[in-house]
Parts: sequence; structure tokens; C-alpha cells
Amino acid sequence: MREVVLPEEIRQCPVCSKHGFQARKAGLGGSWGGGGIRFLYVCSQCDHREVIECASSRRSTALSGFVLGLLGVAMGFLLEAPGNSIIALLLIGLGGYAFWAGQFALARHAPVVGAVKKPRLSVPVEESLYVSAEEEAKGAVRNRQTAYLIYGIAWLTLFYCLYELFWLA
Repeated sequence: MREVVLPEEIRQCPVCSKHGFQARKAGLGGSWGGGGIRFLYVCSQCDHREVIECASSRRSTALSGFVLGLLGVAMGFLLEAPGNSIIALLLIGLGGYAFWAGQFALARHAPVVGAVKKPRLSVPVEESLYVSAEEEAKGAVRNRQTAYLIYGIAWLTLFYCLYELFWLA
């Protein structure tokens, strides 16, 4: 079983604002393909629980947001009006949000206030990591709905291609 070292940072709890919000478990999820590492942070004061992506996943989100913003600026110059402004604003807005979410959102939500004084702890990486059983059930429903949406788009695309090929030819 794969193991990972827990982050040595202590964060400020977003609920009680005390300094005891630390990583306790690690699991797969998040990132672009779902293969990133996420950590379950638990507050030692109020027992608030939250799943937070690892720093490398947050950095890749910020980098992709920056690239999307640059792509939006380039599309604004390369495409013809009015499509250029629509696509440019969409990509710049999406890129700005992704950059902010990857770079600054966690620092504002739960800022780092210290470091763990104990030696760094290595824990096994679980297949799935949820805050509670209710969140796990919501995740299963969300995954099923996403699969239905993807298959629906694929079927519509196939139907449209066949319609174009046989009926409009």
C-alpha cells in the first residue's frame, strides 16, 4: 500500500479560528484526473473536518488557471468579433478563478499559523477520503450523475454525426 507524509503545517480552523487544524489522513481524489492526494484536516479544538488537496495539486490548478488566462488573451486577438470577446472573457474569467482557487483560496480560508514539532508522520493513502458517510453518499451520487452527463453528451454527438451523415447528405 502506498504511503505519504502528512504536511507539517498547522492551520487556523475556519470554524473556531483556533490554531489546531492539522492533517490526519490521506486519500486519493481531487486534481484533474482524480489521482491527486487529498488530506483530511481535523481541528483539535472543535472537531471540524475538511478535505483539502495537497500543495502540488493546488499549484497545478493555479498554473492551469494562468495558462487559461493567457489563452483567453490570445483568443481575444486571434479570433474575429464578436466571438473573440466572448471566448476571451470566458477563458480569462475561468482562468482567473482557477488561479485564485489554486493559489490564494486556502491561504485565506485556513491560513498556516505554525509547524508540527513532532517528526513527520507517514500514513497509508486510502482509496477514497470523505469527511463523513453523508459526504461519501453525495460523492457516489455526483459521480453517477457525471457519468450520465458524459454518456448523454457522447450519445447526442453520435446521433448528430449520424444525422449529418445519412439524412442531410
